Amino acid sequence: ALFTCYARYIAKIMSASSPIFLSHFMHAPSHRADPFNSAVDGTCENGVTCHAADLGWIFPYSRLMQSTTGLRYAHREFDFALTYSEAIRAFAHGKNTSQWKPYSRALDQSLLWEVESTRVTTGYHREHCNFFERMGFPATAWDVRLSTVWI
Repeated sequence: ALFTCYARYIAKIMSASSPIFLSHFMHAPSHRADPFNSAVDGTCENGVTCHAADLGWIFPYSRLMQSTTGLRYAHREFDFALTYSEAIRAFAHGKNTSQWKPYSRALDQSLLWEVESTRVTTGYHREHCNFFERMGFPATAWDVRLSTVWI
């Protein structure tokens, strides 16, 4: 939840002065699509989406790259990679942004990207993130003068 909460915290701060869009890649890649994260943490292919797991979906593996490297998308993952990549590129170019919802602190909404659907959710990990914020994270997480002992 740390990456999720830090992204939400930054969105809360920046949304006061500029348009911010918050989204979460929810797909846990199959072993053959992302063998590197699973080597670090086996849960990364058992329902958990680990850090940087979305890179093979932002920059999809071409058929040639798949045959050269042995990386393979499982059933429906390749179509999802094309959809996700196109949405990211369109958003970056200011096109077709209707599915993206501007973040507002009051609504606390974000976009969840899953193979089955893309949907807006409210308060994703709200309880965890509020707990971390009450404890001083992330505002003081890298402050060496912090007197709180992190367990």
